[in-house]
This record gives sequence, C-alpha cells and structure tokens, in this order.
Amino acid sequence: MGISLGGFASLGLLMRQSEAIEGVLTIAPYVGQPTLLQQVAAAGGAVAYAERAPPSDDLAAELWLWIGRSSPALRHKIHLYTGRDDRLISGQRLLESVLETDHVVEVPGGHDWPAWNALWARWLAHAPWPRTANA
Repeated sequence: MGISLGGFASLGLLMRQSEAIEGVLTIAPYVGQPTLLQQVAAAGGAVAYAERAPPSDDLAAELWLWIGRSSPALRHKIHLYTGRDDRLISGQRLLESVLETDHVVEVPGGHDWPAWNALWARWLAHAPWPRTANA
C-alpha cells in the first residue's frame, strides 16, 4: 500500500516481485511526469504505448511499459483509490483505463489527507485480501 509517491513505489515493487505479492493498493499514486503521461495518452493508452515505446531507463516509463505488457491477471493485483479532484488525476485516469472497474474507487477531494483518510477507511472496511484475527 502506498500514497502518492508511495503508490508509485508499490507499483514498482509489484513490477519487480509480482509473484510474491498478492496485490497493491495505490492511493492517489504518482505515475510519472506530465510529458511521459502525455506520451502514454498520445499513444492511445498503456497497451499501445508498450507496443511502440523503446525500452527506457526511466523508472516511470519502465512502469508504463510493464503495465501495458502485463496480463489481465497481473493487472488484477492493482487497486487504485483516489480523490476526484486530485492534482495527479490525469495519470491516474490512464492507469484506471487498464484496471477492472471494481478495483477503482473515487471519493470527493484532492491530493490531501481528508481524501486519503476516507479512502483508507473504505479500504479497511472492504479489503478483498484475507484478514487475520487480532491477537
């Protein structure tokens, strides 16, 4: 689980260790600089971008190449939670376009703690992964 840049790190960890991770919750994730996001959007989304873009040593570009090449089963591991007015919403919309609709949650708010707290509370109430009893 990660918020903003932590969401980016969560996706990066999933990219590197997907077999060991059941899933990630990204809350308002940063997913790249505006110029990269424009390239992904201009290509027609993550899948089309991955078909055309050359390999890159930029971690965000590498992430988009991986997302575009990932199987639906692997993308099923990604949950995207965000505020409707998040300042990073353009990148989040690109990510949303390759995710299952029930893996995307939006609440009113921006890139700030009120929205993140509401999203975290929602996750805790509805998380799909197994829960353990408190000791």
